[in-house]
Amino acid sequence: MATFLTAILALAAMVCAAPIPKYVTRQRTHPARAAGLRMINSDVKPNSYLVKMAASANATDHVTWANQLVANSTATNATGVVAYSHALTGYSAELDDDKVTQLLASPDVEWVEEDGMMYTLGTQTGATWGLQRISSALGLISNSDPTALTYTYRFNPDAGEGVDVYVIDTGVLVTHSEFGGRAKMVYTTPGLNQTDDNGHGSHVSGTVGGATFGVAKNVNILGVKVIAADGSGSSSDIIAGIDFCIQAAQTSGHPSVITMSIGGSKSAAVDSAATSAIAAGVHVIAAAGNDAEDTANDSPASAPGVIAVGSMNILDQVSSFSNFGSTVTVFAPGEQVVSCGISSNTATAILSGTSQATPHIAGIVALLLSEASNLTPSQMFGLIQQLGVSGQLSAVPASTTNTIAQNFVANTTIPQF
Repeated sequence: MATFLTAILALAAMVCAAPIPKYVTRQRTHPARAAGLRMINSDVKPNSYLVKMAASANATDHVTWANQLVANSTATNATGVVAYSHALTGYSAELDDDKVTQLLASPDVEWVEEDGMMYTLGTQTGATWGLQRISSALGLISNSDPTALTYTYRFNPDAGEGVDVYVIDTGVLVTHSEFGGRAKMVYTTPGLNQTDDNGHGSHVSGTVGGATFGVAKNVNILGVKVIAADGSGSSSDIIAGIDFCIQAAQTSGHPSVITMSIGGSKSAAVDSAATSAIAAGVHVIAAAGNDAEDTANDSPASAPGVIAVGSMNILDQVSSFSNFGSTVTVFAPGEQVVSCGISSNTATAILSGTSQATPHIAGIVALLLSEASNLTPSQMFGLIQQLGVSGQLSAVPASTTNTIAQNFVANTTIPQF
């Protein structure tokens, strides 16, 4: 371990998954919206917008004015904007078309974007083979059962100690036996239940740090609920969650990771929030997406500096549903993954998707941070690529990495930058 730590400090891981529908045809008749508004190529939260202020704007004066626009709007009962402190130099606002026109005309505004919807990624089918695969450079035999809990995982027993992982998702069943008191809910979008009423977030959390299913078995799991029970949440809610995480990480002083097994169509606002987190020293991991398309079309996975994770199966094949392209950083196990369920404190569930691949990487990042807490997000991005095993994946789309994630135990030597 000392050799690893010294080397690190010297550098400065479904049989079939159905794609989630993302595209809808909507009527946009207001001429000002077509002229100046950034459109989102997906479902949107009605009458809700994300606003980035210009660098030259007087923030106090502009927000006071914007609050008046919201208060006078006929769109909703909102009385003011929701301002962000860290993730985006701007705010979200609920406005009617006339007020949007005024906003677009303001010299204080750099851009206005529709508040797009984001969704959990992955569909349930019926282990943790993934843990073995990320700790061994050798693939599994062809008749291996992905739902069996009979595999061997090699890891540092202290993996993840002292590291906070913010799971931006549907919440976490914090009482689940897998977490042993290490999980808690720290943020919930107003109006949502303060627990996991979907199951997606708890499953993700179990892969990050569960006692049986987890990569980093000593990590702190911090639930950030921005996704409702139906698996959807708005971009503004995602940004508010990221904003909370940045501030919480700065307050705690702990090495911190954000993992997002969620995604939607390309959004400058969501991408900006993700890169703000990275600039603040928080490591950000996101699911590449389940639409068998280029990840460049999705947020937050395509944001600069984000570790974007594609899915592979037990046969070392890129999953048929996985997104691809040059913005995918690494592949990890994402089919028929066994982790926590929510029907009881000992329940299990089997899910598939890039949502399930992503927490394998979040766990590896937490593991590495517990050994070398001063690694920057940029250094970690490179290290994840360097530690991976190359050339073993099949069915790899063009212009896509052929790299399977590995924790450092799988390597006889630690790569140098």
